[in-house]
Amino acid sequence: MEQLVAHPGATSADRLALAMSVAQRAPKDATSLLCCLASDSIVQVGHRMQAIGRLDEIDPSMAEKMRATQTRLPAARVARDQHREAAERTQREAAAQRERETPKAVVDRLDSKVEELLDDLRGRGSADWLADQLDNHIAETDWEGVAQDIADICGVVCDGDIEASLRLLEVLTQIRFGSETSSTPDTLGLDAQGDQDFPQLTQEELEGYARTEAKRSWEFWRKLVEEHGWDDEDDRFDELDHQMDEVNRNVGASICERTGNHLRALQQHLVWELWPALVNAAEERDYAAARGCLATARLLSDEAERAEALWQKATVEDYSFDPLTMSWPRDFWLVLEKWRGGTAAPSARL
Repeated sequence: MEQLVAHPGATSADRLALAMSVAQRAPKDATSLLCCLASDSIVQVGHRMQAIGRLDEIDPSMAEKMRATQTRLPAARVARDQHREAAERTQREAAAQRERETPKAVVDRLDSKVEELLDDLRGRGSADWLADQLDNHIAETDWEGVAQDIADICGVVCDGDIEASLRLLEVLTQIRFGSETSSTPDTLGLDAQGDQDFPQLTQEELEGYARTEAKRSWEFWRKLVEEHGWDDEDDRFDELDHQMDEVNRNVGASICERTGNHLRALQQHLVWELWPALVNAAEERDYAAARGCLATARLLSDEAERAEALWQKATVEDYSFDPLTMSWPRDFWLVLEKWRGGTAAPSARL
């Protein structure tokens, strides 16, 4: 009933007759119908006033509101133009909707959405801008700066939207290309395992590297002594103590450099190796490989956090290597001990 009374294509008299007929049988139910007529500027003025008069018998307060609206209603001609424009707009939207549902339009929308998702993946991995500031923060021993850099690197790969994008890409391309992808929807829920190599550094490896650097420094100094002799024949122990301090300083600097270089290597591997491989796999619709790259990238982010801790420790730790714990200068040191105790000649050589 409401649709019939409100229909702009029906004549004003017919719409009024229908509302009045309802009001005669069920006055309360006719309230909304009479209000519809009274507030519609297409309805003739006389018919609107008849509707308000009948409404006055049913609901006087509502009738008074309808009377108040009469002066604000547009002219009938303007109202008809507005209704015509609205009807034409509705027809245009319906035609556009039908156009959007054509096979070519659906394919174009799928291709556009796939490309949008791929562009988002490409943009996420373009974090080469982190390299310069990471270099600066490491050189300045800026703990907070390096921590933020590592957080930015981890943020590239740990966003849950990435996995959702890969899943959506797979679904869309399977709709678009059928079974031409490397996996089926049954595999979407499986957790991929990272199986690609990336730079890694453990505390044990770092300790071995520190000992190797200490040994190398001692060996270099040994060659200098054997070639040029001592600076002071009577103060060999002081010179040896000075050399031990220098070795420890050099080892500390080498450890800082090694851990800093490891952080840089992780950032570069993510930007130049791992993320391009992920994007390429997605472009080739090899989503199993793409998820594997993502899993590896997340393992790399874990390694970056451990590497940051190693670097911070290296910047504050004092490295000290007792010569007596090494094959050389252990023997040389023992000769000096004997010499100082008078049990060996000062000219004793290794």
